[in-house]
Amino acid sequence: KVKTARSFLEKSYSDAIKEMIQDMEIQCDVCDLGSQRLFIMQKDQTVLAFIREVADKFDLTIRCEGEKVILEEFTATKNEDVTLEWNKTLIKFNPESNSMNVITDLDLYTYNGRKMEGYKSEKKHDETQSDDLKLVSEKFGDKKQYVISRDVLDQNDADKMALKMLKGNSRKFVHATGTACGEPLIIGGAVIKAKGIPKRWDRMYHVIYARHVLRPNKGYITEFNCELYTGKQSKFNQQQEASSSQDKERQESGEAAAMNKTPDNKTPQLKNLKWKDKDNKDITKAHVGDKVKMTAEVSDIDDGVTVNIKIYEKDDDGNNDYVTGVGARVKSGKVETEWDVTYMTDEDDSNSAEEKEEKGYTLPEYMFVMECPKHGIEDMESGVLEVNGWINYEFKFQDNKELMKNQDYTIYLDDGTTIDGTTDSDGKVNEENLKFGNYYIIFK
Repeated sequence: KVKTARSFLEKSYSDAIKEMIQDMEIQCDVCDLGSQRLFIMQKDQTVLAFIREVADKFDLTIRCEGEKVILEEFTATKNEDVTLEWNKTLIKFNPESNSMNVITDLDLYTYNGRKMEGYKSEKKHDETQSDDLKLVSEKFGDKKQYVISRDVLDQNDADKMALKMLKGNSRKFVHATGTACGEPLIIGGAVIKAKGIPKRWDRMYHVIYARHVLRPNKGYITEFNCELYTGKQSKFNQQQEASSSQDKERQESGEAAAMNKTPDNKTPQLKNLKWKDKDNKDITKAHVGDKVKMTAEVSDIDDGVTVNIKIYEKDDDGNNDYVTGVGARVKSGKVETEWDVTYMTDEDDSNSAEEKEEKGYTLPEYMFVMECPKHGIEDMESGVLEVNGWINYEFKFQDNKELMKNQDYTIYLDDGTTIDGTTDSDGKVNEENLKFGNYYIIFK
């Protein structure tokens, strides 16, 4: 946080950064940033501000692994690519494009003090192979930026720096924030592909920030910020090319209709998705804390094959809220797993406000979705499970602390209804299938 002004003589940018943070009790891994410079200046900046300035200059990405800060080439991501699909693993995605942030051309004026030579490098959007810069140029005309720098080695160094600056700026045309089902592979430097969203935003993105959150009512989610990926070919490109080639071969050979069939002409299926209780009876209602089963019948799928199960809080408007996900394996012609029912507020449903005003509570309704990636089975939905509450509480007289056995009572609910009952021999009130809300109990 401390701003410092200091200079570095006869050092490379890599060496300067390492020297800056050597006393901070953290590690630093910096890629090769060229040979020594005559003069490098930290101009009344924090170390982080200086590192960000260098990252912008050389088109680098900054990320952290534990207590290590890593500064590396933007195209050097070592993380796996991640595919996120809307309304399945991708919960929220908010992309934004702004042509005001983008330059199409760049002129860099530089000077090497040791050689007493000056250099000029002109770069245009055509050299970046960026469709976005080309679009901005066609729609709004060219937008040039002039940059003056004095720490280059030669003309070749100036040309490389100018092109990196222009490429780095091109990613600012589109950036996005998003929330996904918990995915540990989403970290700084990862490349993600968003599927099932409008074609305009159906792109590859480079993660610049990720936050992994575990909450009792939401389960495991990952929040992230990203910008356009303009690096080298990732596995997505390779998969798309391979997929296109395979599709073409299928069409030419007349096999397209049999894509979901096994080699022996069987058709894998997941069917009869049901909620069940501990006694394997079909249910449509449950209490918070109940252990319920999610089951399905399986045909033409081998034992041991994994089935992904995602649980959602169902909304009438179709914007279902992701709760959690589990995996299960096929065994003896069925797939089955258990889940402890939790209470999740249903505040964003289209009729939540009316329901809360009318009844004093919102009633969560759950559904689950099964998919089998191996056989291309997706979006198999179950029926709805309504969640209710209950009262099981022991009452005592306030004066002598004796149990209130066999005492008549009336429960007053927020919606104006009442429930009459009598405590049991242990002084307990036992009422099931109650809606969520505030309750008032009066003993007679």
